Amino acid sequence: MSSSVEYAFPILAAKAGFMKEFAQGAWYLPLTERSVLAMSGRLGLIQPLARKDGKLLPVPLSERFTAGGDTSHRAFRLDQLGTVCLPGDADCEETLLRLPDGRIAALGGNAMMIANVEYRFPIFSSVGGALFVDAGNVYKDSIRFNDIRYGVGTGIRYLSPVGPLRFDVGYKLQRRVIGLDDAGNPIRERPLEYFITLGYAF
Repeated sequence: MSSSVEYAFPILAAKAGFMKEFAQGAWYLPLTERSVLAMSGRLGLIQPLARKDGKLLPVPLSERFTAGGDTSHRAFRLDQLGTVCLPGDADCEETLLRLPDGRIAALGGNAMMIANVEYRFPIFSSVGGALFVDAGNVYKDSIRFNDIRYGVGTGIRYLSPVGPLRFDVGYKLQRRVIGLDDAGNPIRERPLEYFITLGYAF
């Protein structure tokens, strides 16, 4: 388990001011001689501190939290976990931006929560499998437990001489609308994401 606290304050030409806290931990519970229940949790918070004309300045994009990808929430692409706001949705708290060409850009947020549970089991020889559930989200200002994104998935692991070669497929349990096409029809998130990488997720 690890944690960190970062304090940034305006100095010289820099205008950023914020307090940033982050904690993460992983736990492993052996179920049989070769199967393991692995769990991981991550929590991050940022408090803007710098002001101009009496108003809080936003935290720089490079310092905000992002999530999604092969080591965090595997139902989403790298840095694609969050919320896309549609026109007219005044209550939406945007952490992702859909560009005119359809791509999604990460704006990041001041809060993040990720939890993972993974059952790892042998298949044969140096090949193993995994079933997992990933949950969490990136939030604009504060964690909202009524807005958690869930994903489930499965994977194959090959224990190579240089470490485990991992193939994972994650599935979104609820696909959200992220835009409208030229005819006004809703465009939804991709249902599946897959990753091929070296090393365990956590």
